[in-house]
Amino acid sequence: LLALPITRGELLLGKYLGLAAALSLSTLAGFALVAVLLASSLGGNGLFHYLGFMLSSVLLGLSFLSLAVMLSVPEAP
Repeated sequence: LLALPITRGELLLGKYLGLAAALSLSTLAGFALVAVLLASSLGGNGLFHYLGFMLSSVLLGLSFLSLAVMLSVPEAP
């Protein structure tokens, strides 16, 4: 990959965005299935709080992904 005419920053950003999309979509898909099942019993207010829980779970996953990508980057020469 480093033989291609892209910078290290572009490579790192592309890697992060791809991993973030995969993590976000899989997390949201799992929570959405449960939200469909719970929609009748939770009601509007409960579903709103559940959506907030879904969003906070995605943000927590992205923060750990950011830490993992940061730790995987070698020191610049």
